[in-house]
Amino acid sequence: MWIGGSPNQPKDAIYPLTGVVETDWSPFTFTMNWRFTRTNHWVHFDAGEPICFFFPVQRALLDGIKPVMAPIDAEPGLLDRFQDWSRGRDAFVLRMANEPPPAPAEKWQKHYYRGVDMSEREQIGDHRSRLRLKPFDASAISWPLEPVVDPLDPKAVPPAKPANPPDRTAAQDAPPAQALLDLRKREWLLETLERQRALSAQGATIERRAGLGSDEFLERYYAATAGDPHR
Repeated sequence: MWIGGSPNQPKDAIYPLTGVVETDWSPFTFTMNWRFTRTNHWVHFDAGEPICFFFPVQRALLDGIKPVMAPIDAEPGLLDRFQDWSRGRDAFVLRMANEPPPAPAEKWQKHYYRGVDMSEREQIGDHRSRLRLKPFDASAISWPLEPVVDPLDPKAVPPAKPANPPDRTAAQDAPPAQALLDLRKREWLLETLERQRALSAQGATIERRAGLGSDEFLERYYAATAGDPHR
């Protein structure tokens, strides 16, 4: 799977990172990573807003491709076709500036959209300007998925329990081995936070403030560290 951010939906102060994950054999989850591009700026994701985009890619497809840089006239006739298009585009733009058409649809030549070149000849038989993909098949899911509720949102409403919820007794009564694994994972996370905190000089000292307003306290200290077990 090619993993990345949602196309054509840029988000201010944060940028989605991309990667390829071998999901054909892996039973593991993967992370959707984002990189902040600005400091001291709130980033908010609305409920239902896409946070990840993925699509299948064939394994080892790019490994078998050898990219080559070549002059445009290496392919017979390509340079002449390009120059015809370039001259036609320049003339079309000049005509649109001097004689604007009344209909907005006439402001574009739409050669690529129609799959033709400057001679109006069709270049490929299966040209498509839009993909019509099949939706996800959710027939294997027998109960409604519970939405994620933000515990810090006072307006959040806990999801109603399904009429026939799945048996969660086994998950609640985790065996000692699973409990030990969870404890080791928690300790690893705490150690990681400590190492990251040590990278900053501010993390080694306790900031002292006086006359702090409620709004500044909420945004800079309380909300910013609500998920930090060390503060």
